[in-house]
Amino acid sequence: MNTILEVKCLEKSYHQKKAVNQVSFQVSKGEIVGIVGESGSGKSTIARMICRLEDADQGNIYLNGENITKVIHKQQREIYKHIQMVFQNPKESFHPKRKLGTSILEGMRNQKISKKSAETRMYELLKACELPLEYAVRYPHEVSIGECQRAAIARALATKPSIVIFDEATSSLDVTIQKQMLDLLHHLQKQDDLTYIFISHDLALVQQFCHRIIIMKEGRIVEEGLPDKLINNPTTTYTKELIEAAFCW
Repeated sequence: MNTILEVKCLEKSYHQKKAVNQVSFQVSKGEIVGIVGESGSGKSTIARMICRLEDADQGNIYLNGENITKVIHKQQREIYKHIQMVFQNPKESFHPKRKLGTSILEGMRNQKISKKSAETRMYELLKACELPLEYAVRYPHEVSIGECQRAAIARALATKPSIVIFDEATSSLDVTIQKQMLDLLHHLQKQDDLTYIFISHDLALVQQFCHRIIIMKEGRIVEEGLPDKLINNPTTTYTKELIEAAFCW
């Protein structure tokens, strides 16, 4: 499989405390990689650095072999075309006074896609994400959290990205809606040959959804592997503790 994303020796500190410490991993095209850890383990910080929402202190990030660690301005807009992020709280990720359709269109219009083509794709995405087309003119507060997260997924897919990062994107949903959302993501991933990075504290959920799991603790990767193998044969005490908490063994 072709490597689409490579992270090498990534570091980030806040107030002289390392949030991410010498993190390295690769993601192949079409792969779903789960990053699991407790709050403060550094997983969301890694996501924000990959998306260029934050600068890395040290290390490098490569997208299709190109170093994107320090890109700015117009180059950064090009990164947003290829890498998109879906956040934990969908209603906070939308402008409260903008219609959902307007927010979905924004990324495409920033990429100089014509208004007509962008609107056509917006309606296609609403349909793909199982939302009624009339939701294009609704505001975030007029839809449920689950519906708003579907709109957030549509917005993330609008520019036809290579990689979508989900940062605790299902944690605010109830179990039934969560399953529906994961089924939708699986369908879209296969349909468009997407690559996902799925960040979560829920190891049981990640086992079901991901092809490979990375375990993080205090800014470092402590273990990684195939889901079933990692869960059935953990090599670190920390991973064993996560497994016991997730599966109540």
